[in-house]
This record gives sequence, C-alpha cells and structure tokens, in this order.
Amino acid sequence: MSPTRRRYFNAEGIVVRARDLGEADRIVILLTPNRGLISCVARGARRTTSRTGGHVDLLRHITAHISEGRSDLHVISQVETVNAYLPLRNDLDRLTLASHFAEISERFSLQNAANPHLFALLRDSLTYAESTPKPTLSLLRLWHETTLLTTTGLQPQLHRCVRTNTEIPPDDHWFSPSEGGLIKRPDQVDTTTSPDPIAFNHPETTPIIPAPLNTIKLLRHITRTPDWGRLEGLRVDTRDVEGGLRVMGAMLRYQQERGVGRAERVMGEVSG
Repeated sequence: MSPTRRRYFNAEGIVVRARDLGEADRIVILLTPNRGLISCVARGARRTTSRTGGHVDLLRHITAHISEGRSDLHVISQVETVNAYLPLRNDLDRLTLASHFAEISERFSLQNAANPHLFALLRDSLTYAESTPKPTLSLLRLWHETTLLTTTGLQPQLHRCVRTNTEIPPDDHWFSPSEGGLIKRPDQVDTTTSPDPIAFNHPETTPIIPAPLNTIKLLRHITRTPDWGRLEGLRVDTRDVEGGLRVMGAMLRYQQERGVGRAERVMGEVSG
C-alpha cells in the first residue's frame, strides 16, 4: 500500500496560548476565524536558528501553512507574521490587558468551530490596545468584555428584571450572573405580580452584586455602540467603568465556571 499523503491547509490566526514541548518544540493554540481554536506543534521553534520561533510567540497574528495531524494536533510547516503588536510588548499595562483579551477569547471559543466575529474582536482589540491612551484602557477592557459576551450569544439582560420580566426603572439595582441580568430593588417590585420579591439570594444562584444607575446606563450604551471608535473619546466617571467591570467580570466568571475544562481540554489533548 502507498503511504498516506499528508493533507495541508492554510490558516490565519492569533496565538492565544503557547508552551514549550520537549527541548526544541513549542505547542501553540491559535484562534482562527474559520476553524475556531486549533492546536499546532512548531517543530524546532525554540532553536536559535529556527525560522519559525519568533512567529509563534504569544499574541502574534500570523498566517501559517499547516500539516493536518491525525488527531487534533497539527504541525506548522511555514509561518509568516501579519502583526507582532510590538507596542504591547514594551508596555506592561498594555501587555497585561492584551493577554487578558487572549485568555478570555480562548475560553469562549471551541475547537473546529468557526467564529469569525470573535476572531475579529480579538484582532481589533489588540490593535486598539496598542494606541489607546492609558486612562482609557479600562473602558477598552469593558467594551471588549461586553462585546465578547454579545458576540457569543451571552449578552446580559439590561432592560428588564430577570425575575419579574418587568421593565427596569431608572435607579440603582442589582445584577445576578447566574440569572443573566438585572434584578429590581425589592421596594420597586410589584408584589401583585411577583409573589417572591425579596428572595434575592436564591440557593441555586450565585451572589448578586450592586448595579448603580450610571453603571447600567454605561453598559447599555456600550451594547448599542459596537464600534470602539465611537466610544474611545467618551467622558466617563472612573467609578462607573469600575462598576461595569465588576458586573461583566462576574458574568464572565460565571460563564467560564459553567464551561470549566473547555480550554483545559484543548491543552490537555495536545499534551497527551
């Protein structure tokens, strides 16, 4: 019998995770627009003479010619850098933020499941992180997290109470990550339509967190404004951004816990 012919494919991707393998190789996880997460080995990438090594560092946007593996572990044959995002690597605050973008993008992605919108969000967010003024980086993080949840179909309910299904009046309220949205203050719940208006901490739910009025307004504005360019110059109180990050952070953590092991399985499979 003739030997099985190797199959190759071309892929564009961003390195969202990488680790050393043996003495000379490197395993990289790429987020791609058409294949979702793919796991690859870059043979000899850690050798000083390697033509591949510098191209497969974390947070590199690359194009690669890839040899398809028998399992879900492929081999990078040729690679070129599209964008190295060099300004990120010379600034700890920007690098930390960019690494956060890569981490949550991986955790909300799947192997072999196309998601071009999530890829584009990560690519664009890394570009914005290069030049966004330092005082605005927190707002960029909030925009990215909110947009990521929307892109993955997990956008929280910010207009109606998730327990009473009634409109949220303009006031300070609460947010429940496990129920996916805002909860009215007890004194604003109509007891004729909601028999259990004060049972805030249901045993099957995660703890609720405060959602001040201005934080709610900011989050609503962000969900209506997917273009970062229209938000970058927005004058926002730091406290409102911090409140939004607490809400989105709680939502992200809850969703990650629901899908715990998803990203770990990817790396586990390629290391076995």
